[in-house]
Amino acid sequence: MNAETVRRNVLLSQLSTRDVTVIVSDVYAVELVAGAELYSPGKDIARVYFPLSGLSSLVATSRAGAVDVGPIGFDGMIGLPVYLDAPTGLLGAMVHVKGEALAMDVQAFRSLIDCFSGFDRVLRHYVQWTLTGMGVWVACARLHEIQQRCARWLLMAHDRVRVDHFPLTQEYLAQMLGVRRPTVSVAASILQDAGLIRYARGLITIRDRAGLEHAACECYGNVTDDYARIFGRGLRLS
Repeated sequence: MNAETVRRNVLLSQLSTRDVTVIVSDVYAVELVAGAELYSPGKDIARVYFPLSGLSSLVATSRAGAVDVGPIGFDGMIGLPVYLDAPTGLLGAMVHVKGEALAMDVQAFRSLIDCFSGFDRVLRHYVQWTLTGMGVWVACARLHEIQQRCARWLLMAHDRVRVDHFPLTQEYLAQMLGVRRPTVSVAASILQDAGLIRYARGLITIRDRAGLEHAACECYGNVTDDYARIFGRGLRLS
């Protein structure tokens, strides 16, 4: 493991050279496999993850199904309940597009937070941004049309996977948006007919990024720009 690899995660890239040098000895590389559950509701979290690639998300589940409440890629951390001194919570975390991550055992993570104020400060900022984003997504679900919300989620996925062609099933799109699969089919068809995406056999191709941004609601730009303001590094893939 080296400092260059560690800095591929935006949060870890905010740390000083000294802090990164120490953290290198406590992280280890893991593969994020599509469909893997990184932690489950109500169960203790064994380790935290700082993704380097791929797409994961926080997931809220109920008897009626599951809904994504926040995408996570190289921009974030998986395991915030540990940082907040809560060994578990009501949300889970799942991988949707395979990738790589740096993992850290809970005990080592907590020791580093106690020792390095810079690490703690970065994660406090990330908690604030995460809470803001969740609030915006709740409002978005009530106020905006399904095709606008679908465009927003596709943009957020695109920002994190950093390629124009990636796997994304209708089941996952439905979970992201909190709607039934037929509703997702209609929204995806609208975007495809407009020439913005191509969707076939569980694969999404972004054909017109600028057009997709125009089709999305303002929530995408607001939250993405807020991230750039806080961390000095934008997520928007352009």
